[in-house]
Amino acid sequence: MTTPRPPEKHRLSRPDMAAQLVADIIQQKVTEIKQERAEAQQTVQRKKRRSVFWYFAGLLPLLVGLTVWNLSRRGDVPQVFTPEELDASVRVRMFLAAQAVQAYRDSLGRWPSSLAVVGMGDAGLVYERMDSIFTVTDTTGGVPLIYHAGESLAPFANAYAVLARRRSR
Repeated sequence: MTTPRPPEKHRLSRPDMAAQLVADIIQQKVTEIKQERAEAQQTVQRKKRRSVFWYFAGLLPLLVGLTVWNLSRRGDVPQVFTPEELDASVRVRMFLAAQAVQAYRDSLGRWPSSLAVVGMGDAGLVYERMDSIFTVTDTTGGVPLIYHAGESLAPFANAYAVLARRRSR
């Protein structure tokens, strides 16, 4: 017994038509995907343009405010260190130089030829030695400071307290 076949309504009679139909369907799907991707890229670009605009619009008042503030303060020279702190830093450098010279003398039994030998060559100090004494002079400030060997180093050592107060602020 054979079962009767259903009517073949949708059956294509030519194989080239079937291949063309499949190719058309694939082409349509490819075109749809390309359009979707293009729309997605356009949306991203629109959002990107919009977000850059909002960043700029948000930062514009800040930029204008900073510009006005800078222009209003352009003549003011900021005071980084007070005269007291500058004097204290010179005194501390002189204290360190005197200690370094004395330590050099104690360890080698002779005076150093210059402050560069003890590592203080770029401190802006002048070192002079005589027979058994030396002097360390600073001429960078308004009033020259001089330390003679054998004098008390207390005024120079106490200058560190001024700098330590600044550091703790």
